[in-house]
Order: sequence, then structure tokens, then C-alpha cells
Amino acid sequence: MRTLWTIAAVAAAVLLTGSPAAARLRVEPSAQDRQYLVAAHQSHLAEIAAGRLGEQQGTSAGVRELAATFVHEHADLDVRLSGVAQQLGVRLPAEPTEDQQRVYASLSGASGTAFDRLWVSSRTQAHVLAMNDGETELANGSEQTVKQLAADAAPTLAAHHDALGRLAAQWSPPARVETGSGGFADPRPDLVLMLAAGLGVSIVLTGLWLRRRERRA
Repeated sequence: MRTLWTIAAVAAAVLLTGSPAAARLRVEPSAQDRQYLVAAHQSHLAEIAAGRLGEQQGTSAGVRELAATFVHEHADLDVRLSGVAQQLGVRLPAEPTEDQQRVYASLSGASGTAFDRLWVSSRTQAHVLAMNDGETELANGSEQTVKQLAADAAPTLAAHHDALGRLAAQWSPPARVETGSGGFADPRPDLVLMLAAGLGVSIVLTGLWLRRRERRA
């Protein structure tokens, strides 16, 4: 599992060794800049891992295709971020956060349509957190190259969030379906399982958001 988390970080280090950017004059980043670099890097690692999982376990073509997009585009973003972190002397972790790893574990245990829905809901919440981190860096950061990273990542994160919303909209059937015997049936047999798993993921991600707010206060 550790190997899976570190692929993007290792690739970035290999690509950036000896690059002109690494030779630039080092500027001391602020605590906010450092926090953003670490949080964004771990977000990219989590999205790359979740993307690979979506490619493997996704039931719908839409999930598999978007998952492949996440792997490619978050890897590209992380290569740039890792180069800036190296330039500024900011040490990046090799793995996502414990909360992000717990979400990954929940996804790994799901299957079928429940997996697709949980994948979309968890990635949507994760992208909201990532976009909030970027907005905080743009508002409170001081190192211009780090702020530029946040600005450049924003359109990609927004596009991912919009694509996830379109997928989620496909799974919005009528609340009840007549059974033909005077009663009603849930149109989604796996709804209870999906909601239970989604609630667990939401609790984990909400806890992560609250802890980030406490650190910034």
C-alpha cells in the first residue's frame, strides 16, 4: 500500500532533479504556504490513488473515464507542486493523511453501483476541501510561486468538481416507485448500503475539514 501512495512523489522527484527551477534563489515560505503545499500534495496523492481504484472497480464507464482523468491531471499538478516545494525547501509527506487513507479503505471495500456512488460522493467532498485550501492560499499566502500553484490548480479542480456533479445527477431517480401491489419500493436496492458508507466517508472528511480550520484559527 505504501508503494501506491508514493508513486507520484517519487516520479516528481525524478523529473525535477537537476531542473533549472531547483537552482533558483530560495525564498522562505510562510506557514500558510507550507501548509498549502503539504495539504495539496496529499490531496493529489489521494486523488491519484482513488483514481486508480476507480479505474479498476468502477462499474460505469463515466466513473472509469473520470477516474483516469484524475490520475493523469492530479499527477501533472503534483509534479509542478513538488518542484516548487523542492525549490523552497519544503519537505513533503510520502502518503496521504490518515483520514484520506481511511476514505480509501472504505472505497476499497465497496463494489458495484454502491462503489460508483461512494466514489463520486467522496471525491466530490475531497475536491471541495481542495478548492477551499486553494482559496485560503490565494487569500492568505505570501510566496508568489505557491500562490500561483493554487491559482493554476483552481480550474482543474473546478472542472473535476463539475464532472462529478454531472455523474451524481445521473443517479437521481424518483424517490419512490410503485410496486404494483399498492405499495412502494426503493428504486435503488443498494441505497441503504451506499448511504451508510457515504455517511462514514462524510464524517471522516468533515473531521478533516474541522481540524484544518482549528489549525488556521
